[in-house]
Amino acid sequence: MIRPLTTDTNDVTHAPHASTDAPMGRLSAQTLFDPQTRDLLTHRLRAVILLAGTLRPDAIQQAVSRSLLEMPVDAHRTVQTCWHEHLARLTDHLHLHHLPVRILIDRQTRPPQHWPRHNPSVAVSIERDPFELRGTGGLLRDVTLDYDDDDFVLVADAAQLLFAPLWSVLHRLGRTPGDVRLLARGDGSPAGFMLLRCGPLRHLPPVGFVDFKEQGLPRLAASFAVHVARWRARPVGCSLATPGLPLRHAPGYLHALRCWAMQLRRAAGQHADLPDWRPAFSLIEPGAAVHPHALLHDSVVLVGGRVEADAVLVRCVVGPGGYIRAAGMRTDTWIAAPRRLRRSASTPHA
Repeated sequence: MIRPLTTDTNDVTHAPHASTDAPMGRLSAQTLFDPQTRDLLTHRLRAVILLAGTLRPDAIQQAVSRSLLEMPVDAHRTVQTCWHEHLARLTDHLHLHHLPVRILIDRQTRPPQHWPRHNPSVAVSIERDPFELRGTGGLLRDVTLDYDDDDFVLVADAAQLLFAPLWSVLHRLGRTPGDVRLLARGDGSPAGFMLLRCGPLRHLPPVGFVDFKEQGLPRLAASFAVHVARWRARPVGCSLATPGLPLRHAPGYLHALRCWAMQLRRAAGQHADLPDWRPAFSLIEPGAAVHPHALLHDSVVLVGGRVEADAVLVRCVVGPGGYIRAAGMRTDTWIAAPRRLRRSASTPHA
């Protein structure tokens, strides 16, 4: 049986910008966590597993010919540098000298090429699924076989932008009892985080496709304690009570960047409650060609993209080879190179 838990009123609250959150530096595992939770996280947390694969090629990856983790968030960060900042702060708070971070991708997914190495405590490995069509449940069973039964792993969807510190996610899940601990958003939908004891995963089938939600969870709930914790903290500028926002599709990616930009504005003391018709950001990568008289409204132009004079882009992403003519207007779309020009770039790296 899967048991929902009610979030208590003492849940962690968050500063406007998680990546530059000054109060975080004054906190430690001693003050953040009760002794039992602290012991679990410092002695039994064996790895953070970031699920970066997909059953089918993402539209984003097809359009931009890169890993989702390498997509820009602002002028200084990509999705993967945001993850690295959160992971580095997590190791600092828990006084961990070595935290394995395993990025799992399938055979069709492009691996990130330049994972940051700023913190030696964050030991990143990029691993392809050893078998095709195992499903998330089968994959998690396979990659945790070398861990002890009472070890834990934190599993997260890599294709999300965090608006709350990663330590606060672990704080919530660490205080939740059970062998399988799931985090839900304020509306009850999955929040993209699980804290799993490795022993129960051995009971999933050793061969064949096993979807974790559809097949794995019912099987585990029949024999083990499965609990759901509800996340109630509300990130600035976002409509859902969630620690992160998904990035796999264009509307979600641009919505997350708008929330991120408004959070940066609030942190800088600027007005952040912008109506939809007011642009919150425009992002132009080095190597993109954008005429100074072009108008970008909540849009991104990646390296190799070209936007001519007086063009108007509203909630668009221009990928490598994408072109917008002078005075052209595009809304709510991905603009990629013609298929014949990007066919060779669509082959995943070996």
